Amino acid sequence: MTPVLHDCLLQFLRDSANPEEREIEDTAVHVELSFLHKHYLSRKDIEACLACDLGEFDGSFFQAEVQMLVQVLREKVED
Repeated sequence: MTPVLHDCLLQFLRDSANPEEREIEDTAVHVELSFLHKHYLSRKDIEACLACDLGEFDGSFFQAEVQMLVQVLREKVED
């Protein structure tokens, strides 16, 4: 199941990296609606996603945005 979760996360990050192309401007709301609710993710699922290798975004123009999206996921686990 973990590889599926990682694939979903990576695709979400690719699709969401450019904030100008997001339908929802607020980052936290975007993560909540476009990733967590869309895939019905539990706390354990989010924890598994946080273990994903994000190396493909190293050096990317949108690396900071990707890190921000992942930070929102971390905050969801801490809630």
